[in-house]
Amino acid sequence: MKLVPLAFLAVLALASCGRSRTPVAKAEEGDVRAFVSLERVDVRSGPSGEIARAGALARGAEVRLRGYSGGFGRVLLPTGKEGWLPAGSFERLADREARRARTEAVLRFTPQSGRTVEPTLLFLGPDYGAAQYTSYEEGASVDVLLADHDFYGVLLPGKVLAFVPARSVQLLERIAPPAQAAPEPAAPPLPGEPAGIPSRGEPAPRAVPGPGLPSPPEAVRQLPYESLPADAEPPVLVTRVDPRYPEFARKAGLSGEVQLKVLVDVDGRVSRVEVVAGAPGGMTEAATEAVRRWGYRPARVGGKPVAVWKVVRVHFAIDGKAGRDEEKPPL
Repeated sequence: MKLVPLAFLAVLALASCGRSRTPVAKAEEGDVRAFVSLERVDVRSGPSGEIARAGALARGAEVRLRGYSGGFGRVLLPTGKEGWLPAGSFERLADREARRARTEAVLRFTPQSGRTVEPTLLFLGPDYGAAQYTSYEEGASVDVLLADHDFYGVLLPGKVLAFVPARSVQLLERIAPPAQAAPEPAAPPLPGEPAGIPSRGEPAPRAVPGPGLPSPPEAVRQLPYESLPADAEPPVLVTRVDPRYPEFARKAGLSGEVQLKVLVDVDGRVSRVEVVAGAPGGMTEAATEAVRRWGYRPARVGGKPVAVWKVVRVHFAIDGKAGRDEEKPPL
């Protein structure tokens, strides 16, 4: 019996078929590492849920993503054979690492209690095309850590940061903190100290600018938020420019997805774009060029506009149009 590497011990045994003649494939340099995100997912022998089931994988199993077709990903399985998984059932390595880094950044946030108002899916990213993790029934309790566009980031057991559509969650009122005791009256001045001078140990009063002196700035510009607190208003897309489909990629029949990290400034402009995961044939460049021209209603914290980073995905598909399934401005 061929031994399975330790990295794949979480894999459920694949159902074998005596008539199967699928050749054993090898991982290629261009393959993208990915991990099953659902508790259990069926493997198909073709890109359709109607095609015969070829086995099953458990959450955490590693596969090599080789492409997409019809809502399914073509993957190299731990057995060395190829199979097909639903597109929302696995998380790419780059997405996984970004999510884990973001989790560490938001763990210091104070969670706000909420409950689901309808059955809903939980995703591993703040968009409907992200990998799915689990589902909740109506009335489930959630701990909301942040708001990101149309999603709330919630903390699940095991420090898993997942995202649920905001429309599916009702935030509950925060419990008011206990009232602080009134400060003790200042001690009288010591003998020999003139009145009006602070007693020992008391801070000196802040100087007030006089005529002709510049006043301190009303607000100091803060660093951009990596994630917003739960009671913030996330940025909302109002102007979207569709990317052009690169001619080379179109002629070659290439499709793919570009994942970008963008900085939405206090005035709603996209001031910076960083590539998280690119796509071949010029798709990365086309997506970057288009997203730089997007416009947002800026995020707000405490009613004031703030700069915030967010992740956007731009899809290219030969059977559709560039940019499909990405966020769209409100009607």
